[in-house]
Amino acid sequence: MSNLGIIIGYLLAPLQLIAIMSGIQAVLDWHWLPSLLLACLSIPLGPVVGSFLGVGGAVAGWGIGVPLACLIFLGPFLLGLFLGRN
Repeated sequence: MSNLGIIIGYLLAPLQLIAIMSGIQAVLDWHWLPSLLLACLSIPLGPVVGSFLGVGGAVAGWGIGVPLACLIFLGPFLLGLFLGRN
């Protein structure tokens, strides 16, 4: 992974964590603390899985549309993947 991809990953990770936590709260109707703990378990799954979970959490928890959620979470990842190539 290039340096640009790593930077994008660090910038997007807190937003993904919040989106995943919101999705867990909306779907399972849990308190914020267990939702946060379960969302933190998604961190070692990697950036691609985290992006898809972030999309699902944004759609379920924030009520935004799937295209916008994909643009927010998958767009920067794909941009870093393509721009980081030599």
